[in-house]
Amino acid sequence: MHILIDKENLITALSVVQKATSVNSPLPILSGIHFKTSAEGVVLSATNLEIGISTSVAASVQTQGGTVLPAKYIFDLTRRLPETTIEIITDQDINSTIIKYADSEVNLHGFAEDEFPSFSALPDIPVFKINQESFRNILKKVVFAVSTEEYRPIFTGVLFDLNRESMTIVATDTHRLALQITPIELGIEESQNFIIPGKTLYEIIKVISSNNSLISIYLSPDNKIIFRNDNTVITSRLIEGVYPHYKQVIPTNFISSFSVITKDLLNAIERTIIFAYKSEPIRIHIDETYISIFLNSEVGRIREELPIKLKGKVMDLAFNPHYLIDALKVIDTDEVIIKLTGETSAAIIQPTEDSNYISLLLPTRLKI
Repeated sequence: MHILIDKENLITALSVVQKATSVNSPLPILSGIHFKTSAEGVVLSATNLEIGISTSVAASVQTQGGTVLPAKYIFDLTRRLPETTIEIITDQDINSTIIKYADSEVNLHGFAEDEFPSFSALPDIPVFKINQESFRNILKKVVFAVSTEEYRPIFTGVLFDLNRESMTIVATDTHRLALQITPIELGIEESQNFIIPGKTLYEIIKVISSNNSLISIYLSPDNKIIFRNDNTVITSRLIEGVYPHYKQVIPTNFISSFSVITKDLLNAIERTIIFAYKSEPIRIHIDETYISIFLNSEVGRIREELPIKLKGKVMDLAFNPHYLIDALKVIDTDEVIIKLTGETSAAIIQPTEDSNYISLLLPTRLKI
C-alpha cells in the first residue's frame, strides 16, 4: 500500500475508528487499525469484537494494498504531525510501514492484514432509515437509563420495538425507564424487536452527523446491527434474550400532577446536590402552590422552592437526584409535567404537549 493523505483527513478518520479498538484483549490485532485502499481513497476499520467501526476517507492511492497499524501510536503520532500531506508506504511482507511528513519519517511495525477480523456484509435492504440529527436526539432521550451492571446484560441494552407504523425505543436499569415513540416507515414487512448495547448507541451519538442526511439501519443474518451514514459504518452485536414487559410498569392512572419550568427545576436540583454525599436522596414536598426540595447533610442544609399548580393530592417523596437530573436534561420543552401515582410508587416525567416520550422514575428504596 502506498497513499498520500491530508493530515486533517487522517486524524478525523482515526478519531472515529479508534473508539472501537481494544486495549486489554489477548488478541494484539484488536489494538490495531486496519488500513485498506479503495476506489475513493482508504478505508480505516477497528473492532473489539463487540463493536466494529469503519470509515472511508479521501486519499491519493499510488499502490493498492492494506495493513494494520497499532492504534495508539498511529493516532498519537498523527495528532502531533505538522499540517502537511502524509505519505504512507507499507511493506506487507514484513508488516512494516514508513510514514513520511515534510523532511522526516517514521518506521512503524504493524500486524498481518489477513489476521484482522472481517466485518458482516451489508444486507441489501435496511430495516429503516432516519434523519441523523433526529436519531441522535432520540437516542439521547433514552440511552441514559441503561444499566452499567454487566451481570444483567439485558438491562445494559436498549430495546427497539418496531411495527409498520412506529418505532418504540426503551431503556431501563430497574430504577428508572425512558421511552420514546417515533413514527417511521419500515423497510421490512413484519414487526420485530431487538436489543442494542447501550455502549454501541453512545458511540452512534458521537459519530452521527448534525446534518439532514439519513442514517440507515440494517440487521445482518449473524445477529448483528449495522448503522451506515455518509461515510461510516458501525457494526455491533445484539444482546440476546427477552426484554422485560415494559408496558406493564408504566402507570396510566395518577393521583397528582403538576407542571414546572424545566430549567428552574433542573437548576434547583443541581444546586441541592452540591451538599449531597454520593447518591444521597433528596426530599421533595409538593403542595398546592409550590414544590420544595430539601437536603440535610453533614456538609450543610439547603431548601429550594418553586411555584407550581398542583392537581391532586399533596405529597412527600424522596428521589435519587442524579436520576432526576438525567431525566430533566433531555427534556426539550420549557415546561415539564410530573405525574405521581403515590409517595412510594412510580413518577412520570414528560415534556409538555408530547405524549410520545416519557421518563419513569421510582422513589428511593423501590425497584421495577
